[in-house]
Amino acid sequence: EMVITAEPLGAVEEVSLEEGPMMEVHSVTPTSGPLDGGSRVMVSGAELGRWMDFGGIVVDAEVISSVLAIVESPGGTMGFVAVHEGATFAYTEAITVQSIEPATMTTAEGGVLTISGFFGVGHANVACRVGTVGSIAGRWLDSGTIECLAPFHIAAVVDIAVAVGYGDVHPMGVSLEYVPSNVTDLIIVEDINSNLTAGEIKTILPRHISQSGSFRAVAMVGKNFLSGVSRCVVDSSSLAAEFVSSSLMLCELPSHAPGAMPVSSSRESLVESVASVLYRTEAVVEGLSVGSGATSGGTAVSVYGDHMPDSDGLSCRVGSIGPLGARWLSRNSIQCVTPGHVAAEVRVTLDLFGHFHSSTSVGFVFMVMGTVMDVMPAIGPVTGMVPLEVIGWGLPHNAMCRV
Repeated sequence: EMVITAEPLGAVEEVSLEEGPMMEVHSVTPTSGPLDGGSRVMVSGAELGRWMDFGGIVVDAEVISSVLAIVESPGGTMGFVAVHEGATFAYTEAITVQSIEPATMTTAEGGVLTISGFFGVGHANVACRVGTVGSIAGRWLDSGTIECLAPFHIAAVVDIAVAVGYGDVHPMGVSLEYVPSNVTDLIIVEDINSNLTAGEIKTILPRHISQSGSFRAVAMVGKNFLSGVSRCVVDSSSLAAEFVSSSLMLCELPSHAPGAMPVSSSRESLVESVASVLYRTEAVVEGLSVGSGATSGGTAVSVYGDHMPDSDGLSCRVGSIGPLGARWLSRNSIQCVTPGHVAAEVRVTLDLFGHFHSSTSVGFVFMVMGTVMDVMPAIGPVTGMVPLEVIGWGLPHNAMCRV
């Protein structure tokens, strides 16, 4: 039993907290933190409970399992304290950074950064951020030194940040300068000097798009892409790319006449490009076999028009819902099944690999349909002309019968 003495409103009160009799603490990570507290500390042990003694202060524990919990260190004074009598935690000065070595690196290589300052005691988890690249795993050498591996980067001055322990990111206030290793590393976006600098596009996904261009980003898969350097070059258009990684960037391609066009990451490598995009003639939507259907969906609709591509990527879009699976029938027709939708009139268009593929559209009306339970009479002559009484529920007053 643990007894806590508190003094609310001048009175002395003893509060007892029952703890598991078998609770044991074996280790804590990190083993040190700042004097003002706030460090997330991972506690390993056995039969861990919802409260824990942290240097004589009872703190709440986030129990992950009976052998693992996370607590937040309270404020303390310089020195070591016991964590439930099974491990020790050191209160130290705040994390500080004094310098990095080297202060410059070449763009093509990167290298190991040695960072000097004060980084606490015994931290097994260290990470760095170099500019916008991170989190990069680092190595804690001693309380005054850590190491991180800086990646290659374009010529620039970038900020460095360090995370020591769990979740505490400490901006360093120091910068690393990347310098060209030789003349060919001097990169100007408008005048890229080599294929290696701009990277190489190997594959485009999707490869088929409408002659109107892509209304969403198309994936460029390749190698050696660089942020702010690699672009998407199609014919006479040089387009900015959204850098994702050294092997992936995204571009919105412009409109172009139907046909295959090479795509490259620079103008100089365009003639040698192995990647191409196939611009398809935009489909024309002219009509539907059925102009209305139930709000519950499930109506098979043939879409009529011209230039319907025979492609697995062809799909329908009904209002804002899509892409929906489509079955190619001919150059002039495809078939789709309507989804569920509220009662309304919507436009039907076509997509190709998730991109709009028709600038024309036709209307389709979703209607609240009743349920037919029975008809009377149930039989009649082949000549027809027999009045039918339809029995059901939810039948609209202007309903039409289809036999």
